[in-house]
Amino acid sequence: MIDVHAHIVEAQHGGLILSVEGDPPVPEGHPYDWHKAQPYGETFVVAPYLTADKRHADSDIIYIHCRRNGFTPDQIAAYLAGSASKVVVLDTFYKFVWKPVDFFHLLARFRDRHFLLTHGGGYDIHEMLQVVRYSPNAFVDFSATQEIFGCVTGQPDLDIGVSRLIRHALAEPRIRSKVVFGSDNPEFSQAAAIAWYRGTDPALFDLFDANYARLISPLKAERALAQGPAAGTPHV
Repeated sequence: MIDVHAHIVEAQHGGLILSVEGDPPVPEGHPYDWHKAQPYGETFVVAPYLTADKRHADSDIIYIHCRRNGFTPDQIAAYLAGSASKVVVLDTFYKFVWKPVDFFHLLARFRDRHFLLTHGGGYDIHEMLQVVRYSPNAFVDFSATQEIFGCVTGQPDLDIGVSRLIRHALAEPRIRSKVVFGSDNPEFSQAAAIAWYRGTDPALFDLFDANYARLISPLKAERALAQGPAAGTPHV
């Protein structure tokens, strides 16, 4: 099981480890380099965290939390214009500075990057699913949203139709091919989220893992280009 939205390693056998610069704190004895992406042949990829003073412009993957750091759409566009990142993990829990259409325009401007829209937009999940459907370079996870709105926890009073929209995303062909599993572990229970999706459809994790491979494909292509032809392979 691959988890694209985790801050520590628990049950997942691979995925993205999102660095949040000490929030939550780096576990003692953590076996992975927290601030530098690993080779993509490895099990995990660590995504460094963009802040005003830590730009990571040469990193081929970046994690951007717009609300927490007060970044505007124009600031992120300017940053990406000078960034080497091929995969951009973009938080979609935002203040009112960001609107769903801002994400759509950003993805359209940087079509050569793959974007993971974490949380699926929260209250704006309906509009965010349109962004995912009509943006070829968009991927989405529903971490936190699936808990906050009672889907994973089984609290129907909290559900304002979010569980139906997640199930729509898993059925609609153009969105289904872009959904990946995220837990926001340890903020939310990884085990509970796994159980909810397995209860929905036991085969979903095969879909999630295949979509993850597509999400990080620009990283693999970049690494292969940097390494050059394999031994014994003639130059063309």
